Amino acid sequence: MSMGRSVKYTQSLVDQFCEGLSQGKTLRSLCAGDSMPSHTQVRRWLQQKADFQRRYRQAIEESAENFEAKILEEVEALTADNARVAQIKINTWFKIMGQRNPNRYGENKKSEPPFTPIKTVQEMTDEELQHCLNDTLTQARNREQEGSGFE
Repeated sequence: MSMGRSVKYTQSLVDQFCEGLSQGKTLRSLCAGDSMPSHTQVRRWLQQKADFQRRYRQAIEESAENFEAKILEEVEALTADNARVAQIKINTWFKIMGQRNPNRYGENKKSEPPFTPIKTVQEMTDEELQHCLNDTLTQARNREQEGSGFE
């Protein structure tokens, strides 16, 4: 089917679509599926269907939580060789989390990501970056053990 396709609005389709969103899939990737609505149709449903709008927002907010797991996995896999790339990924995921669930992860929250470097990534030495990321790993493990996540 083409991107301009139209599919019938059903509870089953909404469940499947919102489950994909909550797992962190993008609107673009979901709409690319043959049995999924087009991007235009999703936008129309958001304007016309209050239940879909509520479910969509909830799924987007829930998707932010999946980035916590990605961050912890990335931190666990840190090496001196991948530290700079890991920091870029982690910072990007924090930004996405803040956009998807601003009440929990937004910039106006009092809590910050586990690290906020004083220097930019480009300014940090390898040793400084490794130290910063090791501190982040320790904080993430402590939070995981406490069961508090990134709140």
